[in-house]
Amino acid sequence: MLLKTSVANDLKKTFLTKLDAYYNNGKVREGLHISSLIFCLRQNFFRKVNPQPHSLKTLQFFVDGNSRHSALQSLLGLRSEVRFERFGVVGTVDILDGKFPVEIKTTRAANAVPEHYFTQLSYYCVLLGVCEGFLVIQRVNCKDEKDPWEFIHVEWSVDEMEKLEDELKEKSRLFREALDSKDFSLLPRLDSSMRWKCRYCFYSKDCGGIRG
Repeated sequence: MLLKTSVANDLKKTFLTKLDAYYNNGKVREGLHISSLIFCLRQNFFRKVNPQPHSLKTLQFFVDGNSRHSALQSLLGLRSEVRFERFGVVGTVDILDGKFPVEIKTTRAANAVPEHYFTQLSYYCVLLGVCEGFLVIQRVNCKDEKDPWEFIHVEWSVDEMEKLEDELKEKSRLFREALDSKDFSLLPRLDSSMRWKCRYCFYSKDCGGIRG
């Protein structure tokens, strides 16, 4: 038996090259996407202007996520990976149940639901012109006695949706302005309570997130 490491490495490079092409050139990244307006705007700015090659860890997340999504989507038999646009912002919802978005997430947290899950779902609702949607959360580190899946129905008031629409429009305006001027300083830093995440960001030194 002969193990050809160089040939195997060529295959690995092919997978990573295809992954780069998928994220950087695929339709999911055309235009200003909802994902660029979630969490840290500065990090998302640098990802746009200075994209980095993807790693094997990213490949793992990609395969796990796609497998999970495909399985759930096939069970429901509903429209999946539905792409839509409003206010010049693109959204791609995991599942569309009638007119309501269903977003699928995975977390290692035992109980908490990250705030940006709700933010992303709310922005999808803004683009779709509805006031409610669903989160489907898989807790991969769930103890045996607990259910590994959580299903959450979220509904916002009309006043809340108006504020969320204004927030989305303002974020998209700022992001476009920053991209056009190549000036990341126009974008806000992470809230001080979340600044610890800067330690794990590839671009933290570029934007001064750690120092700030």
